[in-house]
Amino acid sequence: MLQDEAIKKYPVEQLVTSLYNLVVAIIALPVAYIFEPDFSTWEINSGTMVMAILIAGLLGFSFATAMLTWSLRVKGAVYVSLFTPMSIVIAAIMGVIFLGDSLYIGSVVGALIVSFGFYVSLWGKAHEETVDLGVSNYLESQFPENDSLLQ
Repeated sequence: MLQDEAIKKYPVEQLVTSLYNLVVAIIALPVAYIFEPDFSTWEINSGTMVMAILIAGLLGFSFATAMLTWSLRVKGAVYVSLFTPMSIVIAAIMGVIFLGDSLYIGSVVGALIVSFGFYVSLWGKAHEETVDLGVSNYLESQFPENDSLLQ
């Protein structure tokens, strides 16, 4: 994952997030123009529209990117990639609760499958870390640091 490498090289998450958002905005502008070349539809007519744009940009995208970048530094790319499919499930649940969206059996089955995969992956990662810790403790007990062959 490119962000993981960037965080390892440049540990300031705010700068990486800001540059990421800038690049996304630069890429999105020509794409938006291709799909909607009429500039009259781009006009911002009310304060509500300005607030909606600011909230969606600052809270929706920038905050989420900053949190993902921070979690990359803290836990690594495996945990971040696990939460991407879960965000779809969370969005579907919130749509049903807050927006009154219809709930279909396919959505429920899909959410259960994604959730099961999420928890199995988390269990496997936790088990892997436990095994790695146990192996390193065993090696340290078998081969102390003052052994001249290992130095």
